[in-house]
Amino acid sequence: MQILQDHLNELEFPKLLEEITPYAYSPRVAEKISNIQPLPQKEAEFLLKKTSEFLSSYESENYIPFDEYEDIEEPLKLMLIENFRLEASAFLRIRKITEQIGKLQSFFPKFSENFPNLEEEIKGLEFRKDIIDKISAVFNRFGEVKNEASPLLKEIRESISIAKKNIQENFNKSLNHYAQQDFLDEIRESTIEDQRVLAVKSGFKKRVLGRVLGVSKTGSITYIQPDSVVRHYHQLRESEEEQKKEVDRILRKLTSEIAEFHPRLS
Repeated sequence: MQILQDHLNELEFPKLLEEITPYAYSPRVAEKISNIQPLPQKEAEFLLKKTSEFLSSYESENYIPFDEYEDIEEPLKLMLIENFRLEASAFLRIRKITEQIGKLQSFFPKFSENFPNLEEEIKGLEFRKDIIDKISAVFNRFGEVKNEASPLLKEIRESISIAKKNIQENFNKSLNHYAQQDFLDEIRESTIEDQRVLAVKSGFKKRVLGRVLGVSKTGSITYIQPDSVVRHYHQLRESEEEQKKEVDRILRKLTSEIAEFHPRLS
């Protein structure tokens, strides 16, 4: 018997799909749910067997190590664009899916009798540990680019750390020095554009060496970045720009390397 759309409407099948769709983990899954149609008997029976096997794992101690994961369809399209750079989140999604395949392929052979159909399904997937290795060589578990992602990046970040330390030490020295001279307002310091500045009484501003970054609304306070900090601050900004460029280069290179696995990830 052929099932027509009128039959489905009479059974309120579209309404059922509408109620299920909001629970989908990703837009792609939601789209698949909304497009579900009746299947031939043999295909439907096979899917029901797989569903039964999956649900049975919740009732036993043989819990299937399956975690929900985000769709990677969009990153797969973008990675094929020449010189494109995927964002960190995309690499982490790709790594998670690849790790998922590895976990399942290690699990099912141990419980073939319990999950024969699911095991057969997972056999068709190719596990590539080198995908995990390449991504893990660049990102730590928090999704941050590692210092060790390249020798140059490690060197740049060491320069950033040194510059920040020098800024801190030199600013504190200037703060104590000018406080003793009674050149500072009661608040002593402030922050302008993420930079620590001395809150100098405007009457003494010419006696404080440094770069003027602002004045209070009343004009009674002049905000000055001490001379001893300026050089290190410029070094910090230069190193941070170099860091951005190096991270960009690393991620473009990684995108190109992972793109080689596109057919296996699709």
